[in-house]
Amino acid sequence: MSKTRNAIAVGLALLLGGGLGAGALAQEAPPSNAQPLSAVELHKLYRDKTWTWENGAVRFVDDGRRFLAWVNGEKGESYGEGRFTLSDSGRLCLRGKWTDTSGTQANTTCFLHRKAGGTIYQKRENDGTWYIFRHDPVRPGDEVNTLTADDTVSQPVDAIKRKFSG
Repeated sequence: MSKTRNAIAVGLALLLGGGLGAGALAQEAPPSNAQPLSAVELHKLYRDKTWTWENGAVRFVDDGRRFLAWVNGEKGESYGEGRFTLSDSGRLCLRGKWTDTSGTQANTTCFLHRKAGGTIYQKRENDGTWYIFRHDPVRPGDEVNTLTADDTVSQPVDAIKRKFSG
């Protein structure tokens, strides 16, 4: 893997998996009877929301199923732009391009979602571990509480783009 691709992958991993809230610290696999969230359920959960972490955020724009994201981690600042897809198998994927000071690379990151009753479990596909994304009823430390209608992504991305271009 090239140095650029590795830096972007690290940034994406930090953004999409490294900033999980206190509720996500306890690893917990879904019960065997858990079902995948449908594409409609995923759409309701993420549509026009920003998922925020300590070191960045991703905005899910319903119009065109676009996403916009930024991260400021160990390797510096980067931003991502692309599209997100949803499936009835409980899969949310971000497919796009990530840019940092050394260039732009394509990247895809997917998350799996399962539900048992009103509890939602989530993990990053391939190398993630299951955790409770939303308890039933919702608890203060649940990761779902980091989803907000506010767009806290566009301005940081614009600022990073200006730094990179000039």
